[in-house]
Amino acid sequence: MPSSLFTWTKRLAVLAAAAGAIAVVARILGSTNRSGATRSEVLPSIGGDTWPPVPTNSNRAR
Repeated sequence: MPSSLFTWTKRLAVLAAAAGAIAVVARILGSTNRSGATRSEVLPSIGGDTWPPVPTNSNRAR
């Protein structure tokens, strides 16, 4: 029985180490885009509702 417990514990430790390594690689690869810029350097997208469009100020031209 003790050898079986040791075997399963060892298997769990190997699986946990592999999962941790995969998570680290995924985080490193996900932190940069194809141009090499990190996510913090990417320009923010324009958010919010875009419909209906906001009318331009016609009095400004006069």
